[in-house]
Amino acid sequence: MSYDCTKLEDFNGVWVFCEQREGKLMPTDLELVSEARKLADELGSEVTALLLGDNMEAAARELGGYGADKVWLYDSPMLGVYNTDAYSKVICDAITEGKPVVTDLLPIKGDERALLTLAASLETMSGHPLAEAIVARAQEENLPLHAIEDYELLSGQGIRGRRGDTYYWTGNQRLMETAGVALEQHTHTAERLAREGKTALFCAENTTLVGIIAAADVVKATSKEAISQLTALGLDVVMLTGDNAQTAEAIRRQVGLNRVIAEVLPQDKERHVRLLQEQGHKVAMVGDGINDAPALARADVGIALGAGTDIALESADIVLMKSDLLDVPRALELSRAVLRTIKQNLFWAFIYNVIGIPLAAGVLYPSLGLLLNPMIAAAAMSFSSVSVVGNALRLRFFTPLPPTLVRGRR
Repeated sequence: MSYDCTKLEDFNGVWVFCEQREGKLMPTDLELVSEARKLADELGSEVTALLLGDNMEAAARELGGYGADKVWLYDSPMLGVYNTDAYSKVICDAITEGKPVVTDLLPIKGDERALLTLAASLETMSGHPLAEAIVARAQEENLPLHAIEDYELLSGQGIRGRRGDTYYWTGNQRLMETAGVALEQHTHTAERLAREGKTALFCAENTTLVGIIAAADVVKATSKEAISQLTALGLDVVMLTGDNAQTAEAIRRQVGLNRVIAEVLPQDKERHVRLLQEQGHKVAMVGDGINDAPALARADVGIALGAGTDIALESADIVLMKSDLLDVPRALELSRAVLRTIKQNLFWAFIYNVIGIPLAAGVLYPSLGLLLNPMIAAAAMSFSSVSVVGNALRLRFFTPLPPTLVRGRR
């Protein structure tokens, strides 16, 4: 197998073709990626590794360490062996940064410090982004955390724990109903926060509500443009989120989505993908978390963001090393260009034979006196190969079309 670095005009462009043997990358490939990084820095562009192999997670991390910005699997459906024109749904679960910050502390019993101490003491054992935001805020204020016993994570609801004879709860409204906590008029406060695009976290002591903490996630800078480009490609983009309906609606308006599926439990994401497939849609799933892994595996094409968890990277067909949603429409456009080129190459590969073989066999000689000279036949075969290779090389100059031109072309 040969290896090369190729500059792609207007596609952030240095590409390196790599091979994985027995789960390991070839040393020469890693050297090429390192050299490609230097070239890309000079050009102000990116390095994309096109991988022939099967251990995507290990390769993505190793290539990233040598300077690759993206890794695409050579035999992935996104690279042309799958009819991407058949896609009708793209599910995104990575529209926001995934790094929320605490915006409001609304104590009902006690003060803000007591409320934050209670929540952080429970959330310190959770790896959820909201939990990390609360713990980070408590650390900023140098609050002492309490030791919690009988810690229990209730999937899709929140956390329960005990300190002495007192049980503490922190989570969503569904958790409060489980705990028998009366929210009364405080549901209106949660609804107001949700309309502002914030997620409300209720904190309770036994069956008494002690306060509400609100956190907000920031929409990624490129999310709106990426969704606009995917829509221009004729695709229906759906946001799948565990946030409540009002928070999800605020994000939907902000990024210009047509549809959002909110309050989805972690174990239900795969089910939603399956339901869309059963309706006859071809589904591409974009995600980065542990809870996204089953959905990424179920989708016709799973696309994991590079900053995602190991299991998400392993479950996906494509890993985008930069965690930039703009790379999703670029990948789709490139895959369509590759598929078109394959079809064109099939034409050039067969047209010479379809015309030349009957002539060489003398089929037209009795009626028209036409017979193909063997030297011309040999030249035609050579031209067939040249046509196929030349047509394939046009992909070097592939440029994604502006969104405004994509729909017109389709």
